[in-house]
Amino acid sequence: TIATNAQSLIPIKYGIKVGLNFSNLNITSTIDGVQPTDNSSQMGIAAGFILHIPFSDEWFINPEVLYSQKGASFNYAFTHEYEINQRDKYKTTNQVTLSYVELNPTISYKATDKLALNFGPSVSFLIGEEYIYTQDPARDITNTTNILTDGLVETASLDVGLNLGIS
Repeated sequence: TIATNAQSLIPIKYGIKVGLNFSNLNITSTIDGVQPTDNSSQMGIAAGFILHIPFSDEWFINPEVLYSQKGASFNYAFTHEYEINQRDKYKTTNQVTLSYVELNPTISYKATDKLALNFGPSVSFLIGEEYIYTQDPARDITNTTNILTDGLVETASLDVGLNLGIS
């Protein structure tokens, strides 16, 4: 009987990760004829904890748990034509900010001493959302012919992606 025991001499490292997140959203309307006229990305924060666990001298796993903000700003322009020579024009300004907890188990391959290739899944869980909606002209409560409703947003509670990168 031969018994062997092996231990890695490469230490496990841990730390804090802080950065900026630039994101954009796919905006669609459920009202016929209404499309976004302007869609722009939004800057948010990303911060959390990261581990650096070696499998060998070249392969590592870097699990991280992050708080991340994603979102977008967009505008709508809409013209409502009435049957009797009347037309209402509306413009809306919208800003959506979504807050997520992200789990990113990234695998890294150390190609050289100064270069590593990173890849792995990303799973994000929605923990908060903020939607700011303004309409110009402002909505008149006595006008029952206004077909635009207050801003509504439908979000998914799960966001799944793939991380690819170089470090």
